[in-house]
Amino acid sequence: MEKKLSKSNFIACEWHFDKATENHHGYEGVMESLSIAAREKEKSGESEQAEILNLLSNATSMYLSAEDINQPFKPFWKISNLPFLTPDSFTQDALVFFEEILPVVDNMWLKARLADLLWLCKEKGNVDHAKIAVNAYISHSIDSGNWHIDVSDCFHRAIILCKKINYKDGSKEIKNKLYTSFQKDSPMCRSLAQLLLLNELDIKSNCRVNIVNRLITLGQKLSESGDYLESIDYFDLAEKEQKNEDESEGLNCLLFIADSNEKEGDIRSSDSQKYFYEETLK
Repeated sequence: MEKKLSKSNFIACEWHFDKATENHHGYEGVMESLSIAAREKEKSGESEQAEILNLLSNATSMYLSAEDINQPFKPFWKISNLPFLTPDSFTQDALVFFEEILPVVDNMWLKARLADLLWLCKEKGNVDHAKIAVNAYISHSIDSGNWHIDVSDCFHRAIILCKKINYKDGSKEIKNKLYTSFQKDSPMCRSLAQLLLLNELDIKSNCRVNIVNRLITLGQKLSESGDYLESIDYFDLAEKEQKNEDESEGLNCLLFIADSNEKEGDIRSSDSQKYFYEETLK
């Protein structure tokens, strides 16, 4: 008798994620798609397929917190009708099933999640699972429409995994993708720079200098256009990186920050001017 959690039953589900929403809802969108598909299967009497889709929906119901290296998956606390799942919630049978279907999963959101769960939860971590997770995480396009909806966290998690398993090819591809996108004028430049400057990515010193110089240039452009608060964020990141190399190098950025704070104070109401003028004096 065929077991319920099987590759053939998964394939029979014929689940496909709506590409039109793929880059706009991240893992929450995948979870909802799987949950809706499960309800449809339940209504049509296909309970085994519904069970599979519900299990996969549960697997994607955790949000990705890349900063937490050892516990990167957290429950979506705001979704009250779902159980508060963690990686430890999945049984050995579920993990065996995830491993069985991994080669035939063609959705990169789901593939990354299953591979990463296997890497975290299997008693003996399989480096191949970590590599599959990395490659799936960084398969997403980088654009302003999706970057802050899980894609930035996907790249961050991939960086952590590459460092953990010494996956040099993966690190190289991440550097190339992030740096290429960073060279373009976009509202994501600061966020891209934050990832590029992570110690785990270990980029060359001359590249770090180029990133800092570009952050300063972009910060100046933002200040000139009147976006003083955003410019402060750019100068602040550049200053912190310069200070790590040579504290004296960060002084110019501090002056830029002070100037932007003063200008922001000038356009504020009297109630909030004091704050920005105090920041200027710092």
